Amino acid sequence: MTAEAVPPVLQALSTLYSPSASSAERKQADKYLDQVRDLPDAPILGCQLAHAGSQHPTFVRHFGLGLIESTIKYKWQTPAYTDAERLAIRASVLQLCDSSASRDPPEEPMVLEKLSKIFVELAKRTWPLDWTDMDVCLRLLYGQSLAGRKLVLLIYKSLAEDVFLFEDAVAVSRKKELSTALVSVTVSTPLLNEILSRPVVESETQAMSARSDLKLLLQLVRANPENEGWIQRWSADLVALASQPVQSAELLLVATLDCIAICLGWIPLASIKESAVLERVVELCGAPSVAARLSAAECLLVLFTRNIPPTDPERTTVLWEPIFETGALEQLASAWFALHSRLSPGGTASLDLESLQQQIMLPEREYAFAKRFAHASRCLAPILKRVCTTTPPRFDFYIQVVLSLLNHPSLIISSHAVSFFFEAFKHDYFKDAPMRPFLARILDGLFAKLLIKQQLAQKQSCASQYAVSDFDSATEIDLASSSLMQRALEVVRLIVPLQPMLVFRWMEKKCGQVLAAPESVPGECHAVAISADAVLASIPPEAVRGQEPSQRELATALMGLLVSLIEFDGNRNPAVVVDQLQMIVAFSSYMDLYPDILFKCLEKFFSFAVFTLPSEQDFIKTGISISDQTRNLRRKAASSLGRIGTAMPNLLFPLLGQIMPVIERLVTTQQILRIEQTLLVEFLVAIICGADAPPAEKHALLEAVLASELRQFKSFEPFTASFDAFLEASGILSLARHDAVVKAAGKQELPADLAQRLSSASERRAAWSANFNAIWVYLRRAKHSRSAAASAAPPSVPPEIISFVLPQLLATVKCMHSLWTPQVLAQLPKDFESIMRLTRSERLALLGGQLLGNDGEEAASSAENAFDRQLDSICGWLTRMREICYQTISVFSSLGSEFYNIPDLAAHLISTLLILLPILPTFCQNAIHRLSALWRTHPAASAPQDGTAAEDRGGVDGDHDNDNDDNEDVSDEIIADKLLRGLTRAYAELWGAILTPFADKNPKRRGKADADAPAEAEPKLTFQHQDLVAFVFSNEVPLAQCFFATVSLLMSVRDTVSCKRGITMCQTLVPLLAKNPAFHGIVGRDFLVLALEATKSDAGRGEQILHEGYQKSNHNEAVALITDIYVQVRGASQIPFDTMASIPGMTADALTAFETQLAAKTTIKERHLVVRNMLQAVTGVEVSERFKKTTAFVLNMSEKRIFLDARRDLHHADIVDKETIAPVLSSFFDAHE
Repeated sequence: MTAEAVPPVLQALSTLYSPSASSAERKQADKYLDQVRDLPDAPILGCQLAHAGSQHPTFVRHFGLGLIESTIKYKWQTPAYTDAERLAIRASVLQLCDSSASRDPPEEPMVLEKLSKIFVELAKRTWPLDWTDMDVCLRLLYGQSLAGRKLVLLIYKSLAEDVFLFEDAVAVSRKKELSTALVSVTVSTPLLNEILSRPVVESETQAMSARSDLKLLLQLVRANPENEGWIQRWSADLVALASQPVQSAELLLVATLDCIAICLGWIPLASIKESAVLERVVELCGAPSVAARLSAAECLLVLFTRNIPPTDPERTTVLWEPIFETGALEQLASAWFALHSRLSPGGTASLDLESLQQQIMLPEREYAFAKRFAHASRCLAPILKRVCTTTPPRFDFYIQVVLSLLNHPSLIISSHAVSFFFEAFKHDYFKDAPMRPFLARILDGLFAKLLIKQQLAQKQSCASQYAVSDFDSATEIDLASSSLMQRALEVVRLIVPLQPMLVFRWMEKKCGQVLAAPESVPGECHAVAISADAVLASIPPEAVRGQEPSQRELATALMGLLVSLIEFDGNRNPAVVVDQLQMIVAFSSYMDLYPDILFKCLEKFFSFAVFTLPSEQDFIKTGISISDQTRNLRRKAASSLGRIGTAMPNLLFPLLGQIMPVIERLVTTQQILRIEQTLLVEFLVAIICGADAPPAEKHALLEAVLASELRQFKSFEPFTASFDAFLEASGILSLARHDAVVKAAGKQELPADLAQRLSSASERRAAWSANFNAIWVYLRRAKHSRSAAASAAPPSVPPEIISFVLPQLLATVKCMHSLWTPQVLAQLPKDFESIMRLTRSERLALLGGQLLGNDGEEAASSAENAFDRQLDSICGWLTRMREICYQTISVFSSLGSEFYNIPDLAAHLISTLLILLPILPTFCQNAIHRLSALWRTHPAASAPQDGTAAEDRGGVDGDHDNDNDDNEDVSDEIIADKLLRGLTRAYAELWGAILTPFADKNPKRRGKADADAPAEAEPKLTFQHQDLVAFVFSNEVPLAQCFFATVSLLMSVRDTVSCKRGITMCQTLVPLLAKNPAFHGIVGRDFLVLALEATKSDAGRGEQILHEGYQKSNHNEAVALITDIYVQVRGASQIPFDTMASIPGMTADALTAFETQLAAKTTIKERHLVVRNMLQAVTGVEVSERFKKTTAFVLNMSEKRIFLDARRDLHHADIVDKETIAPVLSSFFDAHE
């Protein structure tokens, strides 16, 4: 048969790859080739086509190899082939390997790679028990030729990856045999004999498993007594290859190092010492070949990130001694210096290393090596575990290497160094004596990282160019630089308690440089300000407060610097004064040591709270605008007073009689803006609520201070008495009645009476939101400001204030929610539908950002006509009001009994917040329709199936050129993509929140449960919102249909997060719905079909999750859902059987065999494996977790991952006014003026 089949196959392949063939001809050829793949003689035909002596083109040979691979992967265990035929196929594969290894000219790389995959698939199914001499065959092939050596390296690398890294279905089923066999051939026989002679000391259960593994290992060792081990063989080859010319040995050297890298994560540590592979890899870090250096650095990274028990004695002999005692550290340092010096035009003597790093931009491959080198150097730290109490011999030299990494302009490289110091200064031993000699240099290096944004602003600097190559957008660069600065500050805070006087003197020197400079640079001043803030906040009180000479010395030095800062004039630069105020307020915890300084400080802050330039005098009365610098300075001064009030309320409490009239006079004389008034009153609230005074006195003072705000709050009550009153007061009705007039006016002026009416509504809205915001700010400050002695007591908020504010607050929320009802929207003009749309601030919040500067919603509107401007203003105001109200309710909910004891609280909340419940079906239907339409036109809907989701690569790929734009904005396409994904996920989270079950605190409980046990033996599933779930799935509302349409949508879009949420929701509901026969059709048919094929009803086509390369990361969840459905419903219903029988290619015998195998398994993992194998055998699709598991391997992790774990700095958030009032007030300061 095979001889006759060759010409038609060649003709079909020629047609398929011919540029002149028509589409119909290609389709017919492809159909014929599919039929060839199903022939029983396909592997024999494949061998004829793929043989190196066949002289066929590469694409023909590749197709022939594909025939063999398909047979091994999908038909190996089927009755289609006898044992003799399987042996013949195996012999043919070995023959192909031999012919390719001896081919001249050398074999094509794509053929070698395909051949290695075939060999690995064969090994995973037969080695070692059914193929005992596989390693012997590979050793012969390895010594045959360079091509044979490369093929063997590809085979072992791929096999080790499938066994140890990827959750390959076949490898998982034979994990014990394959992993033991790999160890037996990789490690030398003498060493394995020594390991086998060690006693088993584990627990009884572990010992039984260990003895079983060792028994198999012993059998393999005895079968191969002369084996030297691949790791020793490869290590010796490194020496030979390194001595050869780069051109001839580079590819083989890199392939050998790549194979070693995969093995270093699991081979016994003793084999690393025996083979001396660490020393040889270190030597190759200085090799002439950049590719070899990169692979060597990756080997070090794998080894240094390996999880080694701290008590393992081999940690010292395998890692400690070679690195710190035998000169390897000097070799690594030389490799790092040579990396930059070889690119220096003047040679190594012209510049020092730090200057070289700052001035020389590394080429792409050299930079890739530098990042791997930095990561590996940082990961040496795990060698120095907490049990360590001795300093390595060359530790000082190692710290100098890390310091050179710290001074590198690259965000990623320097972040590795910062992370090392963060761990080092938490170490019980190394944080003290070993690090003390380097503290000054470390502090200087950390301070330089606080200036990173200034370096990034210089587009031609190395820092900026590295950042552009590492990150996808300007937003990512900004987040990464902020993360680096935060990490640096965290390290500074760790250093301060160790040497408070030394660190303070360092900070004092930095401040002195700012004070003495003729012209202060704002960026440097800001770096000094935030470092001073970190240092002063971290000084232990016992280092300052006391009568010891060292305590008095530090206290005197603190006050001396504070006086200098207060007397500094800021070089008459408002931007510098802002940083000066931040430095002053950092001393607030120590001002009580010298009360006289407190009065100077208050005078300073109040003077700047009303600061104006000569041209801005009486700006409120005259209506002129002030500059941004003036605005920022005034707000910094006002917000800083709040921190001072929180730090020393008892010292300021007696001064309230003097402070309150000052603030009242500033308000009455119109010297401060509305937001500044809010911040100054917040200062008073902080003093009152934090002081150790009788509660009655504090409550009386608080009510007096808030009396004016509460009266204004009460004045808005008529506006929420009814929904019509709310529409009228907010200006919505006025604009709706005159929409035609306003639209007709265009850019022209409106009639005077209408303009006055709309202007009054705008002013009313501004005052309304400003007042509500002020109430929220005061309540939040009252909640957080309390005396230290009563820190465990509830916040001192009078219950009368809560009872006064809450009803009107809820009435306002109810009115705003009512705007979303279909009845109201139907009464308004069509243009008012934008009320339901996302505003700019909401879009930025969804993207993880915020509005910068003082741009408010109204100012940010780009509308050119009066109507759009008015409507944008209303939409922005509604957004702010909703956020303010929600935040205020959140503060109330944390106040304790004062809030929860309010009469009829539950009824108030339900009537207010659940007014939208009746319109949920309409909302869901609209959401499904709109999202489906958007995804239909999304570029991802027709993107090639490359198996990698954009969001799983760390973000949507953007154009790097965008980073060079002055506005540093991302493209509209990226924003649209993120918004669509964000909206889809937000909609999925809504349903996920409704269906949230009570968490099971034992994650192993479900895995240990017997799914075949009677239903009554299973734990009862309850939801956190049981009544809401019952409401959703009742027959009285169409929400159940909305849910099924939602799941179908989520599981069909090209967004892995949304798809996973849809699968998870189905998994949550299966135990509940499976108990009710009325839902068996939904679970056994609809859910099962969704798991197998998520259909896009709107698009008119289907995409199978298990066929969809984009959704590989969700294969495991899909398999789990299929398993749950079949196990829990099949015993009571025929529906799952009929559904599975409808799968193309499924036969009755195959389905019966599947059910028999599934019933015989008792663990979740075994059942999942049965389902995987069934789907793979029927559909021909490899269902695996390769995509997901590879991300756990250190070499496959994103380099940007280091920035994802950075903790946000909340320690001093309230000293920056933008953060104090974010997210609500960051976008509408101007609206309140």
